[in-house]
Amino acid sequence: MALGGFVVRMGFVCCFVALAHGSSTAQATDGCQAKLSDVIAGAYPHAEKVTDTQISVDGRTLFLPGSKLGAEADRYSATCRVWPAHPERLLVAVPLMADMSDSVMIGDLELLVADTSTLSIEHRFLMKDVIEDDAFKISSMRFDTARYTVKPTTLAFGLRVAKAGSSAVNPFEEITLSLYAIEEGQLKQLLDGMVVAKEQGEWDGNCHGIMRTTTRTLSMGNNATHDVTDILVEEEVSVRRYTSNARAECREQTDHQPVRRLRVKFDGTRYVIPDEMKPL
Repeated sequence: MALGGFVVRMGFVCCFVALAHGSSTAQATDGCQAKLSDVIAGAYPHAEKVTDTQISVDGRTLFLPGSKLGAEADRYSATCRVWPAHPERLLVAVPLMADMSDSVMIGDLELLVADTSTLSIEHRFLMKDVIEDDAFKISSMRFDTARYTVKPTTLAFGLRVAKAGSSAVNPFEEITLSLYAIEEGQLKQLLDGMVVAKEQGEWDGNCHGIMRTTTRTLSMGNNATHDVTDILVEEEVSVRRYTSNARAECREQTDHQPVRRLRVKFDGTRYVIPDEMKPL
């Protein structure tokens, strides 16, 4: 069963809209947004309200959706989703920004699992300084609730983070997937940022360039390592070349590399990600 596979159809002037926001409609309509402010208030009882959509938490800044501070604040707003496999649980991702200057964005990321009815916080997992954006910045963050069965009785959920560069002549975008599960009463990270979609290349702004696209589709295997199910990865790579002919007509040639399949195993603590599948 394929889980969360991506198909990339991106030109030089587009972005990962379909990829990064593939489930945004579901997340926007599952009712979690109406509860988000109350969840945040319960999770950070000593926070100070700056505006209706901006909160100060121990010297860090938390943004709620709908901020009027512009695109930068929207990129780092808290997001949520009701977990379909466990509708009694609400998943929340909270960027806690320490620095938002013109050149760099630095902050923590905290994941919360709340009771859908009472909104009480059941589990939380803080990742210090994992947001460090300079040339490549987060463009979106969303939950992936495909059925990642990591153990016969344990499901993991995913968090997909899309990042993009701003260069028109050296376009770059990638999406990473991390997996989390509740085990022994704690929220744990099992997979730390595997790149599941990537596109980068060179472009002269006219009709000469090359673009390499990589997509990885994940499925859960039948075997387990250290009692955690192996992840099967199917990797597809295509290379597009753009040239112009004597009549100044732009032409595209696409070459597809053979599909590559590999297995990612658990080492007792986390899944071991091959170097070529790690983010920049």
